[in-house]
Amino acid sequence: MGRSLDGFVGHGKLGSPICLIHLGRNRQSGPALFTNRAVSLHVYPTRFLVAREGKVVCEHQRIIERSLGGTGYTVCDLNHCLAVV
Repeated sequence: MGRSLDGFVGHGKLGSPICLIHLGRNRQSGPALFTNRAVSLHVYPTRFLVAREGKVVCEHQRIIERSLGGTGYTVCDLNHCLAVV
């Protein structure tokens, strides 16, 4: 039998030095293991997954809301940030 279709949009990104991934104007945290490293985003309508070397390392709810002329939102999971601090 064939494989099922997993309908996501993929993006290659680089994790920032402070463990943030940028998607649109928004920034969301991820584990320290992808600081300054290439990751893959699997973007779905309501969520996105961050994968490193074929393994999912975190999942976030997508922020669709936008502020006109604003810089977007930053969402940090404290567990992601503790390893850096």
